[in-house]
Amino acid sequence: MFFLLLGVSCLDEPDCYQLNNNLVGITFRVMGSTKVDTVAIWGVDILGSDSIFNDTIRATGIALPLNYTRDETDITFRLVGSTNAMKLGYQSRTQFVSEDCGSRYELSDLKLLEYNFDSARLVNTTPGKSASNNVEVFRCPVPNILTLSFRDLYISGTKGTSKFGGVVLSGINADFTGTVFYPDARTATVYLPVNVGADQSTYTFHFASGEQAQVAVNYTRTTEERYAQCGTQTFITELAITNTSFDSASIVVGSDKIAKTTLLDPHEANLYLYSCPQTNLAKFNFRTRTSSTASRTDTVFLKSVTADYTGTIFYSNVAATSITVPVNPDATTTTFTLEYTDKTEVISLNYTRHTPATLFEICGPQPLFSDLVEGTDVENVTILKTDSLQFPAVSNLEIYHN
Repeated sequence: MFFLLLGVSCLDEPDCYQLNNNLVGITFRVMGSTKVDTVAIWGVDILGSDSIFNDTIRATGIALPLNYTRDETDITFRLVGSTNAMKLGYQSRTQFVSEDCGSRYELSDLKLLEYNFDSARLVNTTPGKSASNNVEVFRCPVPNILTLSFRDLYISGTKGTSKFGGVVLSGINADFTGTVFYPDARTATVYLPVNVGADQSTYTFHFASGEQAQVAVNYTRTTEERYAQCGTQTFITELAITNTSFDSASIVVGSDKIAKTTLLDPHEANLYLYSCPQTNLAKFNFRTRTSSTASRTDTVFLKSVTADYTGTIFYSNVAATSITVPVNPDATTTTFTLEYTDKTEVISLNYTRHTPATLFEICGPQPLFSDLVEGTDVENVTILKTDSLQFPAVSNLEIYHN
């Protein structure tokens, strides 16, 4: 559990540090779950003092100082999406410590007097000198959120596996609403509502590259009032994939070997959406020579990076220490043009294109590339020992700038 410790002051003398046990720990939870909840907080106010902070953070718990000169403390939580209040009561008595340290305040008998969270409970009546769990606050679950994560297939040694893969989206559409989800977003996981008025939902993913893909799911709905504070809600179970145009898709299976076919809150990944490995990626590293035998990583500003076989601009107005670019998958040579702020560099690559091989059954035959060489013998380009193209991309060549 992560407690964010805020607003704690103390005496200057080390021996007198944190004499008062006036810290109260507040943990965030979701009804019906044994897991802590992660909330986005952009401010906390304590009546009679300045705001504790004004910056968005994410935490599962928060430790706050109580006002030991009073027997009550009013706290306002400014969360992303809501503002909540809580009043805590307690007994505060003074105790003399020493001439150097003066008196300390000892707090006890903590009470939860008022709150406007969906629910809350007191679990420890004694505040502490360090963060602990005194109060748990609960929110109603949001039981209709489907969690999908993007994965890239690749070969590790001789074994097929996958890793999280980020995507760039222009938006996601669902067949039951006009809302566009994740417009112009870069992400590895998306959270999408399912249609609680039907037993199926279909999603269309629009990628920044102009490509599209769909996934359709069906499920069982149960409408009931599980928690009085939350009213009647629709819960989703028996999730199944009915159709997809992604390279592959699967229901996530947890470490307990149980498929994630129930939508939970806090949300857990339910679906993995797989992409076949891109076998034609070359990686360029930028370096600066520090001596005749040594060099260091260089950061360059690229106005654009293009290739002779496509109109795609791979990089535009970015600072980079390396770039990953695709060679022409249907040829044995590709010429790249790198436009910097002060010059333009042309790098021609030759390579061997092997007969397509089937790395994954779902991907079918894919061409492989090796024997990478620089075609125009540019002096500041060095081909590395890893002269075959791999996925994830590995460093294939270095470009030196003095």
